[in-house]
Amino acid sequence: MRKIIITLLGCLFMLPIFSQNKIIGFVKDMASSKPLPFATILINNSISVITDAEGKFEITLTNETKEVKVSYLGFETQKISLTPQSDFYQINLNPKVEILDEVTVYARDNAALRILKKAVAKQDENDPDKVVNNYRYDAYEKILVTANLDSVNQWVNQYKPLSEKDTLSKTDSVDFQLINSLKKNHLYISEKISTVNFTKKSGRTENIKAYRMGGFKEPVYEVLAIDLLSLSWYKPRYTLLGTEYRNSFSPQGLKDYFFQITDTVMIENRPGYVIDFKPRKANMPGGMQGTLFIDTQSLALQKVIIQVDGGISIKATQDFTYIKDENIWFPTSKELIIRQGDANQRIELLGGGVSYKPEEEADGLKSDAIKSPTKLVYFTAKTTVDRLEVNQLADLNPSAYDIVIDKNAINLSDSEWQKLRPEPETSRDVETYRVLDSLVSAEKVEKKINLARKLLAGWYPTKYVDWDLRTLVKYNVFEGFRTGLGFLTNDTFSKRFRLEGYGVYGFKDTSVKYSFGGAVKVFPETNTWAGINWVDDLQEVGNTVYLTDQRIFSLFEPRLFNIELFYDTQILSAFVEHDFSPQLISKFQVSTGDFFTKFDYTYQNDGKSFNFYQLGTITWSFQYNPFSRFVKTNRGKLEVKQGFPKFSLQLTKSIDGFLSGDFNFFKAEGRILHEIKHLDNTTTTFLLEAGWGTGDIPITHLYHASPNNPTDSRIMKRFSVTGRNSFETMFFNEFFSDKYAAFHVKHKLNRFNITKKFRPELILISRAAIGDVANTQKHIGIDFKSLQDGFLESGFELNKLYKGFGLSFFYRYGPNHLPNFDDNLSFKFTYYFSFGL
Repeated sequence: MRKIIITLLGCLFMLPIFSQNKIIGFVKDMASSKPLPFATILINNSISVITDAEGKFEITLTNETKEVKVSYLGFETQKISLTPQSDFYQINLNPKVEILDEVTVYARDNAALRILKKAVAKQDENDPDKVVNNYRYDAYEKILVTANLDSVNQWVNQYKPLSEKDTLSKTDSVDFQLINSLKKNHLYISEKISTVNFTKKSGRTENIKAYRMGGFKEPVYEVLAIDLLSLSWYKPRYTLLGTEYRNSFSPQGLKDYFFQITDTVMIENRPGYVIDFKPRKANMPGGMQGTLFIDTQSLALQKVIIQVDGGISIKATQDFTYIKDENIWFPTSKELIIRQGDANQRIELLGGGVSYKPEEEADGLKSDAIKSPTKLVYFTAKTTVDRLEVNQLADLNPSAYDIVIDKNAINLSDSEWQKLRPEPETSRDVETYRVLDSLVSAEKVEKKINLARKLLAGWYPTKYVDWDLRTLVKYNVFEGFRTGLGFLTNDTFSKRFRLEGYGVYGFKDTSVKYSFGGAVKVFPETNTWAGINWVDDLQEVGNTVYLTDQRIFSLFEPRLFNIELFYDTQILSAFVEHDFSPQLISKFQVSTGDFFTKFDYTYQNDGKSFNFYQLGTITWSFQYNPFSRFVKTNRGKLEVKQGFPKFSLQLTKSIDGFLSGDFNFFKAEGRILHEIKHLDNTTTTFLLEAGWGTGDIPITHLYHASPNNPTDSRIMKRFSVTGRNSFETMFFNEFFSDKYAAFHVKHKLNRFNITKKFRPELILISRAAIGDVANTQKHIGIDFKSLQDGFLESGFELNKLYKGFGLSFFYRYGPNHLPNFDDNLSFKFTYYFSFGL
């Protein structure tokens, strides 16, 4: 768009002889007079340009060009004769009225379908990631929230007070403020320059050399997690703005979409089919429509245009260039444009995390023909590829990170940016950066974002210390209310050394608990820390805690309320944290400590009775997240997108006589977490947990399978908080195992749109567990059962009924079904914190 404006201004100073060779114009819908973005303009049967978000185009012609052909999905193609006297054209296309015969549309001899079947069968021969051994290119990405200047000026010319005495309403005044701003600057701007390296062995790595977000001294790195547009069209699913859609150019797409040949075209002197596609079913989940340009010889993609219409309108284009030596079409540029849509239909963004539906327009404008200027505003993200090298990299050693941000990438001067930027910076760009820098600084936006990051992780940041919100207040039946304060030094204190600790007090057991420790970063490149820690606190009997688990913060911990059995610990630990790669992290820990239960319990071993014992243990814990995306920043490693499945493994060895230990045992536990997001925005989650122990294991270190049912015979007395991954009908302390496996399945449905504000969410859940325990006679003072016959429960959660609160119902059945019917039921409330989305 900026190039068009600059070119038009330049035309004012050109000789008249050249002006007749340049034309500009708009393509609109004949019926509604609305612009048609991404309409295709053909000259000599070859693509010349694609109209922009406002349906505008600009073409430089030769003297021999007498006509152009304009096409758009769902509209009749039109040929336009050109005359020397005209340099501006408004082209109105008629909507195409299609009466489709299902027999014709879906017949096996459909020409478009035959071509697509052959093209899909040859995907592996045309996908650059599978054909070439390596490639490298430079990419420039520019993101704007802006409006076309011509449209802004047109709005100003239309919207004039009826007389000098007229006063503007509050709404009108805001509109004019927006318009005045759009004349001078965009509403938002961001730029990124990077080098992308790819090898078949190591995959793709992006090295960001320059990164700038308007107003921010340091970019919000979490934005990198959003897949604005997929990198490849040769996969079963395609991503637009973080949401996955069914790819029409895939085996499943052949079944889900209708295809129709509308034209042929020449791109880079190679003929191509123009094939429109749209979903077979009007409301198909994850469906989109658009146009595929397919090489008639290689059947590779030459160009793709797609659109999704709803409460917002999403348009995207993907261009390819032909590499003769490799006989492949390689993606070279992509553009995404998002604007307010006309359809009164809810649309999901960011993987379903945000849902948008347009509000009904309010009255109050002076003329129905004059729309709010907010409708002129659109979001655009364009990426162009330069200096492409294919199969020319003799020695390439890509980083283990998905994205690496150079140390100086966010601190480049304007002159350095000018050298790297492949296109000139416009006056609107410059003014936008100035306005945003002033606005973000005045509103202290960066400070607020940092505060939000910390709060979501359970920290309240100050200059040198972050205070632990998890220690402020908790409740359980043994301690009653537990209050205190914890801390962790931050990077301002030191980037190579950290101190942490907490102190809390239980009002029911009238006992103080505390912890203190510190660590030194030994090798920053591998995030290797070495440290020591002392803890004097309570632990839940039978609970498993992975040393590599990420910190989780919630307003309250559901299971904690009803836990009855605790044991006291006084443990001194020395540890080493080390990242073998961004995806594989580990923690090695050697501990010695004293343990004694807070209930009547004795463990008998080798003729001795223990109600107090010491353990000397060695623990090695691993977490492997192969499908998550990691960014290397000046602050260190950052996980910007979670991928599934995730794997955890922990090995613990207690040695008799080691660090005064009393028992000899070995434990191994593992966990696999997998989540599948379906195209209809429903989600299925699988959790598999297992543990195996052998040797002399006291009850404190057995497995309890995560029960969450208070021990009371009356169902309403058991009404409490539903856990996240716990057995809701399994009573506390009912089962303990030295070997077990548990499997959880959850299926979350879309929220029910009952009213605008009342949108409950249903989750269907089933759980199963099996296990065993040896030498039960060694455990004196507590009765428990074995899981050798298995355990089954199923139920549902109806969440977000009011302010994050909901209800749950579960039923226990199978081998451990109880004689009293009420004892098999669980009725509780749920709570999921949200921001009202």
